[in-house]
Amino acid sequence: MRLIHEYVDMHTDDLGRPRQFIWRQQHYQVDRLLDVWTSRRRWWSLDDLRLYCLVQCNSAIMELYRTNDRWYLSRLAD
Repeated sequence: MRLIHEYVDMHTDDLGRPRQFIWRQQHYQVDRLLDVWTSRRRWWSLDDLRLYCLVQCNSAIMELYRTNDRWYLSRLAD
């Protein structure tokens, strides 16, 4: 997987799950939500909680995360 760590413009469903997003002026539709987990960058900090989602978009597998109400593309496997 390639490390990306870039902001994406995310659209979620009513439960907050990613459904579609724009990255580098390209529109991506989430076909499948493969996994969901939470993590902290600093285990001692309560403020740095991240929600990670592993998704399938077309033929690519992408790892996205949300922190402070912003979504990022973390890693990409194509």
